[in-house]
Amino acid sequence: TKDVSFLDDPLPKRLNHALLVSSNCITALVATVMGNVWLLLAAVPLTIVYLLLIWFYLLTARSVKAIESMARSPLYSHISSTLQGLPTIRSLGKEDITTRLLQKNLDIHTQA
Repeated sequence: TKDVSFLDDPLPKRLNHALLVSSNCITALVATVMGNVWLLLAAVPLTIVYLLLIWFYLLTARSVKAIESMARSPLYSHISSTLQGLPTIRSLGKEDITTRLLQKNLDIHTQA
């Protein structure tokens, strides 16, 4: 399906890019260490700090994405139910109430 191909198509290109960047970093580290072995002592702690920062970022990004998803849920459900019940809303003349409720949900979602 389209959503699977959306994820699977760019995957080989991104993997190739990641491997290229990783090999460049390793090559630069090896060349530097060959010039001065003492720099290896600095590289190990910096690598550990970098990995910890990545781990922290991934945890934080997942939490933010979950919070954003929960915040958007009422908005999406309102839009979906409005579209499904559009003939009924129009026949009863309740467009203004529905519009105000949508604006309220949009205000809640977009507030700082």
